[in-house]
Order: sequence, then C-alpha cells, then structure tokens
Amino acid sequence: MPPENTLSYAELEFDEAGTPQSSRHGDVYFSRGQGAAECRYVFLQHNKLPQRWHKLQPGQHFVIAETGFGTGLNFYITATDFLAEAPQATHLHFVSFEKYPLQPSDLQAAIAHWPEFNDISAATLQHYPELFPGVHRLHIHPRITLDLVFGDVLDTLPDWAKAHASQVDAWYLDGFAPSKNPSMWQPSLYREVYTSLKANGTLATFTATGHVRRGLIQAGICMKKAPGFGHKRDMLYGVKRTFGMPRSRTPNSIAIVGSGIAAACMASELQDYPGSLTLLWSQKAPADGASGNPQAAVYPLLQAQWTRLSEFYSHAFEYARDFYQRKTPQHTHWTGVELYTRSSADAERQQKMLKRQLYPESFLHSSEKGLVMPKAGWLDPVAVVHDLFQQVIAYRTERGLSTRLVTNEPITQITRALYQWQLTTAKQQFKVDHLVLCTGHHTLAYPELEDLPIQPVRGQVTLVKKMEETTLSHVICQKGYALPPQGKVLCTGATFERGSVQTHIDEADDETNLLQLNEMLGSHYTKEHVIGHRASVRATTPDHLPVQGPLVRPKPPGQGVIRLNGVSVLLGLGSRGFTSAPWLAHLNACAILGRPQPAGATLLQATSADRFAKRAVVRSQGKGKD
Repeated sequence: MPPENTLSYAELEFDEAGTPQSSRHGDVYFSRGQGAAECRYVFLQHNKLPQRWHKLQPGQHFVIAETGFGTGLNFYITATDFLAEAPQATHLHFVSFEKYPLQPSDLQAAIAHWPEFNDISAATLQHYPELFPGVHRLHIHPRITLDLVFGDVLDTLPDWAKAHASQVDAWYLDGFAPSKNPSMWQPSLYREVYTSLKANGTLATFTATGHVRRGLIQAGICMKKAPGFGHKRDMLYGVKRTFGMPRSRTPNSIAIVGSGIAAACMASELQDYPGSLTLLWSQKAPADGASGNPQAAVYPLLQAQWTRLSEFYSHAFEYARDFYQRKTPQHTHWTGVELYTRSSADAERQQKMLKRQLYPESFLHSSEKGLVMPKAGWLDPVAVVHDLFQQVIAYRTERGLSTRLVTNEPITQITRALYQWQLTTAKQQFKVDHLVLCTGHHTLAYPELEDLPIQPVRGQVTLVKKMEETTLSHVICQKGYALPPQGKVLCTGATFERGSVQTHIDEADDETNLLQLNEMLGSHYTKEHVIGHRASVRATTPDHLPVQGPLVRPKPPGQGVIRLNGVSVLLGLGSRGFTSAPWLAHLNACAILGRPQPAGATLLQATSADRFAKRAVVRSQGKGKD
C-alpha cells in the first residue's frame, strides 16, 4: 500500500529583491543575485558539463538526477545549456526529487528573475503537475524530459533507484543546507545515489559538511573537495569508480500486434525508433474492437484511499491529457466528467475522498449530484486511433525509417527462431527481434498469453436520437454513462457481461442502457429513440490493473519464473483504455529502448506481466511449508 497523499506546498517568503526563502527551513533557494552562476560552477563545471555532452552520439540520452527541485533554476540552466551545447538528436532526461513543491503562483514569481531561461521555465510552468505523490513525467521540449518526483526523497528514491540502477550519468545533490534540513542528508540517501549512478557517473554538491563527505565515501563514491562558490569555503564532487555492465542491446526490429488504442499508443511512443517497425492488424482497418465505440470518456479511477489503483490512474490520466493534447487535440474535448452518487455507501465514499484531500481541488471537487473531475473529458476513439497510426507512418516515411503496415492478416502462430520471434499469418511469416502484443482479450493461442488471467467482458452501447430538452455539456457517470451529444445523436452505456466474447446486439441491453440514461437525466427515452448500437469485448484483470512489460514462463513449481527475452505485452486495459494506454505504452517503450521509466519499482511491479506468476510461486511455496 503506498503512503497516503500527505503532500503540501512549500511555504515561501520573498525578500525585497524577490528572492524566495523557505519559511519551513529558514534557508534561501539560491544565492542572492548569483543563483545561476553558482549552479554552473557547482553542478555543471564539477560534473564536467558540457564537455561530456559534446561526446554524446546520436540517439543517446544523458540522465541527471537532483535532490530538491525548488524553483527549478538548476533544471532551467541545465536544459538551456544542453540545447545549446549537446549534438542534435541527443536527449536530456532530468529527474528531480521534491518533498515540498512550490505552488504554481510562487514558481511563476520565482522564474521572473531569469528571463534568459524563459523558453524552458515557461514550458515547465505550462506542464507543472498536480500535487499528488509519485513520478510526474513532463515532456518539456522534443529533446528535454523532466521527471518531478513528489514525496520525501528518503521514501521515493529507494523505490526509483531499484527500477533505475546504474542509469544516472550525473547527480546534483542540492536542497537546503544540512544544518537547515538534516533529515534529508542521511546515509540511506547516499546509498541510493550510488545505486542509481552509472559506472564512472559523477556527483557534485554545494556542501562540504564532514558527515556528508564521509557518508558518500562510505556509500562507495570517490569524493574530493574543491573551493566553494562565493563565500563558501569548500564544496564536494565525486565519481563512482566501478566497472560498467554491458548496455542492453536495442532491438534492430520491432513488431506491434494489434490495431486498437494500446497498439496505436505503442506505435506513437516508438515513432523515433531507428530500427525496422512492423505494424500488424488482424483486420483491414484500425479500432475494430473495444477501441471502436463512437465516443470514449477519459478520466481516472479514484478511490477513497491512496492505493496503487489511485496512484496508477492519477498519473496515467495526467499523462494521457498531455499525450492527446500533443497528438490529437482536434479529437479531444476536456469538458469535465461528473460522477453522480449511486447510493448512500457511494455518497459516503465520495465524502471520504474530499475530506481526506487525496486529490487537489483542481483535480476533483464536489457538485450538487456527486463529484466533478473538471480536467477530464471525452474523445473520438476511431479518429484518435486512426490519426495516431497515420502520424507514425507519415513521420517515419518522411525520415526514411523502415516501416511496414500489414493489414487483414491475423497471427496464426508465434514461435521462437534462434534469437528472434517468428510470426506466422495465413499469407506470410515475419521475424523480429522484439514483439509487442496489444491484442485485447485474444491470446493468439500462445501459451504464455493463455497463462495470464485476462478476463473478457462484453459491453454494449446504445445510440439514441437526442430529445430537444436534453442538454448535456459534459460526461456523466452513475451506473452507466452518457456523453455529450454529437449532432442529434447521444451515446450511452455500457453493459457489463463478464466472460462473454460475443459481439451480437441484444435488445435487452438497449433497454438496460435506456433505463440508466433516464435515471441519470430524468428523461423519458424509449426504444423508439434508438438509432444504433455497438457491442465489443473489453479485457480486464482480477486486480483491476492493466498488464504491461515482458512476458514470463513459470519454472518448475515453487522455483520462480523465467523472463522471455524480446516479447512484451500491453493488455487488460478494461473500460479505461483511453486513459491508461498512453502511459503504459510510454513505459513499455522506455523499457524496450533502455530509457528511464516514468515510475518506481513498486508501481512497475503492480502493473507488470509477471505479477500473477510471481504470486502463484509465493502461494505454492506457502503451501509447501504447511
């Protein structure tokens, strides 16, 4: 269970010159009048930047991690200098851990000091995330990614470092001075810094306090002193002197099987992939299954406690909003989603959410009939899926990147052929280094897919001719849902038939949908208003979380699992596929390409494809002890 959302914004005071100071720690965020100069001296110069950037090869990512985002000054300077100094086609990934984020208004006031960094600071403010714990991934610039990790670094860094061992090129140990914030400067911090650093990765910090230097040395980092900046006598810098492990090889070819939102997002996240990309559709056109409804709501599944579900869907939703705004804004409508109270128990649950302040008011607040998510909305599923695929094909074709689209050819067999995967259809065979299966509830008769507890759920939506008196400007949800009418057509649904894979139309389902619609709207729609319907099959899981990442094969009973090299899945998205698919696809793409992932180890494991097999191993071991 993740910790409760107990985050709070920083408490700031601004002096006459406008320099921010922490009321909680009694310390300034940067040297008065010399913040930029101190950053360049301490962190860039002593991490040998930009010299190391000059040596980057096309496609390489340089990863910097930092304690204390504060006003963001270190990031603005680093990102600005990286764009000016690093070769084109290289990427900066900046990860910053912050316990007390600045309020957006305070951040805006602080960045006014540095107009020379306005391009980066303005983009940061534009993408600044909501106040809830975890890794917030922000695409600041085509070549700049910022991860803001909200929470106590002593809690968040161990989880992050476990998933990102030996991935950081340079560390900025910043934050308030050890005398002002002693709880952060602990041996556990230094151990995780060491874990996350690459071989020969570097570190710099403004302080030369003795216990900090000794702690870093004890963690395994070779430390040295240097003259401090300004009035400070000394500072510290160091390097992790170890032998590096061979980097995992990026596959030369990838195939994505599927034509729904999961596959479309996966293709979009691999748009710049330099190898050969094959897209395999079992049908002639995309979005033929659960992704093909006339409209789809985009909103998170929230709970009255801060659970893994809450954490996953909160971050997935924030990422999805940004993703659709960047990729398909013309098909996306952020009109808000209202959750009508369904029962007295539901009303009690909703009140707990508000009382516990698990979610910011801009994210969730009360309404006359329940709760409102003002940032949520709906989209046109078929148009979104179609455009995402077309954008990828056009982008890669224009740049001469090998891309193949195969339509109307269901996969009949998947086999391992030496170091590749062989895919067989009725017409031909394909061999690829890496395979991504985005096949919904279909197992493709592949044993490791069949072992996953993916459960099919049939759902039917009903289209009615809108009555003149019906005015609906946002999505409403109760037992069912209703979406804002398109022209004179209103979409409502959906039924929930667990275990069924049938897509026939059932008039009884239309009646159920009409009953729910009338209950929500206080209307009088009848079967005479029905002008269409559609049934499809969603894929769900027992724990209500999607399935992503490498597939595994169980070893003999009680002996663990074996990871299958070169095959990943993106499955079990349930009824919120358009909310979760962008984040999951991004996570999968990062794992395949060896880049930092947008989560720590715990959330990665909670959604991983191997979690069910691992649980089975634990259960079998427990039985063996009885």
